[in-house]
Amino acid sequence: MLQKLHQAHPGYSSVETTFEKFAEQAVSNHQKYGSILALYGAATYFDVESYQFVEQLLMPGGNYFLMFYRPGYYPEHIYSESEIAAISSRQNFEAIYEAFDNKYLFSKYLVATNLDLPLENFQPGVGS
Repeated sequence: MLQKLHQAHPGYSSVETTFEKFAEQAVSNHQKYGSILALYGAATYFDVESYQFVEQLLMPGGNYFLMFYRPGYYPEHIYSESEIAAISSRQNFEAIYEAFDNKYLFSKYLVATNLDLPLENFQPGVGS
C-alpha cells in the first residue's frame, strides 16, 4: 500500500510504524499536527493507552477523525475467525467513549472525532 501511495503522490514521505511508537516519539519531540486521521477501521488497532496521545499531538484548532470498527462488525472477507476474535478482544468501547469528544455511528464504523457531525451518536451498550 505504501508503494502505491508513493507512486500516486511522488515527493511525499510516509512512515511505516505503529501509532503508539510514532505518537510517543512525536510527543517527546513536541511535534504537533493539524489533522490526525485513522480511516476505515485503522483506529481499532490502537492500544487503549495511546488514545491520550491524539489530543496531545493536535495543534490548537486541529481536528482528529478516527474510525474504529463498529460494535459487532469485522470485515470477514479479510480476517479469519481467530483474527476476528483477537481484534474483538482488544476493542474497548467504554474507553473510546471516555477518551474522545464526539462518537458517532457511520456505516460499519464508530467514528471518534472533535468535529460536530450530523450522524447518529454512539452510546456503549445501546444498540451495540
